[in-house]
Amino acid sequence: MIISLVLMNICKKSEKVQIGSDIESEDDISSINLISLPTEISLEERPDYHEVTCDGCSATNFTSDCYSCLNCYGYHLCALCFEARRKNYQHFSGHPMVHFKIPCEILGRDLRYADVTMDRIKQMFSDDKHSGIRCDGCRRQNFKGLRFKCDACHNYNLCQQCLDRRVTTMKHQSNHPMIVVSEQDILEIDLNDLELSDVELGRGAFGTVYEATWVSKKLRVACKVFRVRKQGGSGLLQSFKRELNAYREVSGAYILKIYGYAVETISRLEDKCYLVMEYMAKGSLACMMEKEKISYFRKVKYALHVARGMHKLHQHNLIHRDIRPANILVDEHQVAKIGDMGITREVSANHQHTMVGYNPYMPPEFYLGRYSQKLDVYTFGLTLNEFFTEANAQLDITGSTVKLQNLSPILNDFILRCINYDPNQRPTSFICQKTLALYVKCFTETINKKHRDYDKSSTEKRNSIFKHYHERITARIREELNYAW
Repeated sequence: MIISLVLMNICKKSEKVQIGSDIESEDDISSINLISLPTEISLEERPDYHEVTCDGCSATNFTSDCYSCLNCYGYHLCALCFEARRKNYQHFSGHPMVHFKIPCEILGRDLRYADVTMDRIKQMFSDDKHSGIRCDGCRRQNFKGLRFKCDACHNYNLCQQCLDRRVTTMKHQSNHPMIVVSEQDILEIDLNDLELSDVELGRGAFGTVYEATWVSKKLRVACKVFRVRKQGGSGLLQSFKRELNAYREVSGAYILKIYGYAVETISRLEDKCYLVMEYMAKGSLACMMEKEKISYFRKVKYALHVARGMHKLHQHNLIHRDIRPANILVDEHQVAKIGDMGITREVSANHQHTMVGYNPYMPPEFYLGRYSQKLDVYTFGLTLNEFFTEANAQLDITGSTVKLQNLSPILNDFILRCINYDPNQRPTSFICQKTLALYVKCFTETINKKHRDYDKSSTEKRNSIFKHYHERITARIREELNYAW
């Protein structure tokens, strides 16, 4: 018995993911380790920690989302390892999983980690009816029971029978993770269960965000609040619905997590809407740049996180349309996430779209109302330039050329490719994340070999070290990604 337990623990060690072979890399191991509960903090003080060990990185009592396998009993992954598609001889990335946004609860229903089995999940969701949903395997409409949604494909659903038969149609592949979902993907929270504080976290055209408490969960959250007209095609109402739909379609380690929503009737003509989201301790990148010095390397890591979030959106056929420092938020573990999905929308087949968004960041094609996901790459490039220069991008657009008057001291070639006038010449979100992952990998290798005191150095010294190796690392990346440069 002891021997078998030892073998089980050895076998549950995950394989390392090779650079370029998948979405993730080894660069975020330090970030992953930071998501464990500090020993001086009790679980009673922080109810958002999952009391399990991640089988990908060995983090214990972690605070990111937890994914538990329905085929491999007792196999759990933190959100970062799930995005990395960690696997071993037993666990396959295409296995069905349940997604815990908060501890011991999935889709508003209580579930202990020890009870995560396929039989238990079948029992819990046996009466679920999926109105208006079609199984993409057998084409059956409005089916009943378990529904699984692909984490890598746009709006791809399978019923239990098709999942068991490992059905693959369209672009869906057998190694794509399938997540249990329900008809109510996003929980409607009782308004009496929310306590809003007077602390304002942010304000924009689509509402004000306050620090709040989800009372029954003892959880600190952020709550976006805005009033909407019930009739007349209110822009705010459309924004609220669009944001909910975007979060229904996609979630991930690098996309701001939504817990649920609430609606309060103010009058016969007006409602007040509440969007309950995870609390991001460090706030937006825009605020961070004003408050503290951030090293180039840390900024590159943030950029990589954003690129991964952007790629996840693009995989699900979405365009964010508002990537900028104010909409990128950072948690206590230095993980950057894309937020504010209020103007996110699906890609149009003919690329005809409405002109909505934060105009100073928009590419030339935006003003023609005809754009694609490359719009996000353009705004991402401008965001990087602003991030590395700590100044608003000064653009000179003449003819068919986009020039930056204040060019970034690092990654300038990459940034210029992202803001190319011709959308077809810009890299894809996949190439963006791959390029930045290589920068992080190469520089990590360099400091581990030649600058072991890097973490103890000042920000100025760290930046000097990064700039010293920047050109040779760039040359190495160009050689490895020669097809993409």
